[in-house]
Amino acid sequence: MKILYMAVVYKILIMHKPISNILTSLLIFIISLSACQRMPDTGQEAVAEDGIWTKVHYRATVTGNAETKATLDAIDRHYLFEEDDLMYVVDSETGGDKLYGFLYMISGAGATKAVFEGDLMYFVKKSSNPDVYEPERPADGFAVTGTLVSKVQRDNSVYTINASNEGKIASGPDFGDHYAATFKEAVQKYSTFTAEATYGNPSFSLVQGTTFLMFSLSFEDNVNTSLTISLKNNVGSGSETTLFTRPSVALDADHNASFVAAFPGGTITLSSAKLNVSDGGSLNLTKSLASVSLQGNCYYNVAKAFLDLTYFTIQARDAATSITFNYSTIEYSTDNGSTWISAGSVPTVPLAADQSVKVRGSGTSYKNTATNTIFTSTASCYIYGDIMSLFSNPTTLGSEALRGAFKDMANIDMHPARPLLLSAQTLGQRCYQQMFAGSSITRAPEFYNNEGDFAANIPNYACYQMFQGCTALTAAPELPANGTIGTEGYRGMFSGCTAMAIPPTRLTVSPANGSSSNFREMFQGCTSLLLSPELSATEVKSNGCQSMFQGCTALTAAPDLPAVTVANNAYNNMFLGCSAMTAGPNALPATTMSNSCYAGMFKNCILLEAAPQIDAVTLAQSCFSEMFSDCNALRTAQDAFSFSGDIPQQACNKMFYNCAALNKAPEMLSVTGTIGTSGCNEMYSGCAQMRTAPSSLNASTVSATGYKMMFYNCAWLVDSPAITATSIGTSGCQEMFRGCTRLQNPPAALPATTLGTKVYLRMFYGCSNLGSIPDFPHEPGVIYDLPAGTSGENNQQDGFCFQMFYKCDGLTTLEGKQLFNSITPLKLGCFQDMFSTCANLVSVPENFLPATTLAQSCYRGMFQSCGKLERAPDLLALDISGCANCYRFMFESCKKLNYIKCLTTTSVANDTYTQNWVRNVPTGAGKGTFVKNSGNSTWPTNVHGIPSGWTVETETP
Repeated sequence: MKILYMAVVYKILIMHKPISNILTSLLIFIISLSACQRMPDTGQEAVAEDGIWTKVHYRATVTGNAETKATLDAIDRHYLFEEDDLMYVVDSETGGDKLYGFLYMISGAGATKAVFEGDLMYFVKKSSNPDVYEPERPADGFAVTGTLVSKVQRDNSVYTINASNEGKIASGPDFGDHYAATFKEAVQKYSTFTAEATYGNPSFSLVQGTTFLMFSLSFEDNVNTSLTISLKNNVGSGSETTLFTRPSVALDADHNASFVAAFPGGTITLSSAKLNVSDGGSLNLTKSLASVSLQGNCYYNVAKAFLDLTYFTIQARDAATSITFNYSTIEYSTDNGSTWISAGSVPTVPLAADQSVKVRGSGTSYKNTATNTIFTSTASCYIYGDIMSLFSNPTTLGSEALRGAFKDMANIDMHPARPLLLSAQTLGQRCYQQMFAGSSITRAPEFYNNEGDFAANIPNYACYQMFQGCTALTAAPELPANGTIGTEGYRGMFSGCTAMAIPPTRLTVSPANGSSSNFREMFQGCTSLLLSPELSATEVKSNGCQSMFQGCTALTAAPDLPAVTVANNAYNNMFLGCSAMTAGPNALPATTMSNSCYAGMFKNCILLEAAPQIDAVTLAQSCFSEMFSDCNALRTAQDAFSFSGDIPQQACNKMFYNCAALNKAPEMLSVTGTIGTSGCNEMYSGCAQMRTAPSSLNASTVSATGYKMMFYNCAWLVDSPAITATSIGTSGCQEMFRGCTRLQNPPAALPATTLGTKVYLRMFYGCSNLGSIPDFPHEPGVIYDLPAGTSGENNQQDGFCFQMFYKCDGLTTLEGKQLFNSITPLKLGCFQDMFSTCANLVSVPENFLPATTLAQSCYRGMFQSCGKLERAPDLLALDISGCANCYRFMFESCKKLNYIKCLTTTSVANDTYTQNWVRNVPTGAGKGTFVKNSGNSTWPTNVHGIPSGWTVETETP
């Protein structure tokens, strides 16, 4: 026989009782210690042998942690402190100074965190000068141990203190009488909650040191007397021992018995253990337990059925019903197996209320074909017993053997006291696929036989959508398979089970086994799920946990994810939309990523407060895409990523999109290679509270949309990172800082010499506090690889600097800046609208635009609506023929402009090049000076040429 469930509970547990007075006997423990007499009102203590005692005040915060495990019920797994809890504190050192005493709770009763406070006794070694009585306190690093002591433990004298042992607790729970009627009673009486801290950092995180065996035993209806139940270990060997004997165990109305036994963790190994049940007369029953080392901080469910579960059984509930069988290979008995009738000859069986029919079969498959379930019923009924009585081979299921067997049956449920056993030890592909999908069951079957044995391996699709849409199912069965879990073995198994609050305790699969999609969508849409199972696999195959908990809107914490190897889509959308989740896993330890492995993993987890430690070094396509997208409460991420080399295509696309509370972006200093297409696209877009960006973006090459909208609408960002890339593809930095309204300091330089179209498009759009612009490369004699235009003159998106500084009202001067060297050939729309609507821009250096070869629309609207601009930069290009619209709208609405120099020799009599370029510029005598090429007499006096009334001067280049 096996232990039916072995479970490690996730978080710690709750004891909440009425307020009562602290027993004065507690003080006896302290006062009775030798050399511990109080001094009157001095804060000092009497001299002890070569030292002194001092009273010190101590205040500590006490919580559970992820390693503190115990529970009072199946749903609430947190420890709630009780009004009467005490903390016994003692030093953790041997010899030397000593510290001990009790702390009393001052706040936190009924909560998961409490504050304890009190006076402790501190013994200070003074061998060199024993007469010094000055009060002292421990140093901040002084190590102490805390033990939680409940009222139940005090009432039962569970803890004692040994004065000769330097004030330490000499014994914990008395495990000689170590069973209790309920888990709550066992936890309160036998727990050993301890924690380590230091005097200077008084924060205790409790860990449970006790292990609990939770017995749930079922008996036949004719067993109704009180029972004696005992557990013996090493049965048949010379060292046989009785671990406990519990007399007078009463059964409930359903002939069940339950109790809890407690043991000191790590001290007992069950080996050849047997559970014995006797009524003192003719009833003597025995069940074996599997070998296991009882570890502290764990509980083990031991469910044993002392029942006749030989046959699959159907029982009418409160009303008569008619059962119709849909397979001719079935036989049934209504007289407890004395007579068997073939369903092939009499397929319909009338049953009175509470009457049952046993069923056996000789077929190899009871697959739902068309609309045929195994049987139909005219009224509500229970099912229980061993499903394998339907098959000729009692241990092996063939492919699709029970596929859809009870699918969409609206009037069946499991018996409340008798389990349905899925006892097959060898499973075929799809054998349980959609077996109960859409049915009315409120409880689940058990994946064991009556001896506790289970199938070790789950083949491909074996449990695919097995309980999908069972909206009344409240708890999942334990799934003990620990070998191979095949492709889509558990995929969608409980998807849409909207009432299910409790999952299996753990999902185990060894790294070398398993296939793709094995846990995919397993709990998707389980909107009542409060807990997650333990996931122990260190390798997750392709799609292994994809969308596993997607839409689990009641789930508050993610399990630990120890996988160090993750395949494509391993955790893709795993917790998508878990809107109640506040705590994710502590770390994601895998260092080598696969495509989309973490994509969308925590998307829309709107209460998640901290990102896990991410140890990834080598990234893959889309590996972090939308990983924390729309996590509005996310405040912290790790200080630095381990990423090195390249960021592949979409690897960090929208990774922290709309994480409005995130205040600091991690460093990425080791990313020195290539940013792939959309590699960091919108990575921090919408992080409205982010104060700190990475200090530097060190990639040498940025592919198309690599940094696009990376910090879009990061309204609190003041300093932008350095950008070192020398090659930036199309839209590589498009709208990178758009909407960063507090941004003051842009990158010192933009050194790229190979550029794509739209590369800086709207890069600083709306950065109203920007005080300067970066340096652009302008080394003499270098011809830069600027983007080529691809469409007509009105296609604004071709300009690689289109609206780059649009509405940057903090810009007042561009002095000391220059765009490109004069021999650089410009391209279509390259600087179009670059400084448009910079309302406070006053001055631009005369050499700001040194290019002498222009292109269509290259300066179009460049300074449009710069209302305070007084002097235009010199326009030195001579031949602009073929450069239509190169100056169009360039200075429109510059209402303080008073100087323009344009030395073109091309005829501008029409408006092909300068349409409306000085519209709404001041006109009239003395309003401004216009300098033109002495060889060009084609300038008109209008909004397309020279402002009316301006002084005209000539210059020969």
